Amino acid sequence: MNTISFITANFVAREIGYNMTDGWMQGDTATQQHYQSLETFPARFDGMLREIRALGFNAIDLWAAHLHPAWATPAHIAAARDALQANGLRVTSLAA
Repeated sequence: MNTISFITANFVAREIGYNMTDGWMQGDTATQQHYQSLETFPARFDGMLREIRALGFNAIDLWAAHLHPAWATPAHIAAARDALQANGLRVTSLAA
């Protein structure tokens, strides 16, 4: 059976109020800024995953802006892993 996953890039314009007037990178930059702080990352990432799980998905394609290699620390990755496990979600791909 094929897995149907939710690509978190669906939320590209969320952090700018879905008013993305300057193109994709406007949303990418805003998303990275929203998730980058380790202080707020665990709650924000978990909240996004809870919403996705509530929609009925059990897998995601993780958009890099939500956990970017340029800023993700081992602590970010551990928090993401914990949130994925707590929400019963698995990652099927990393979308750059």
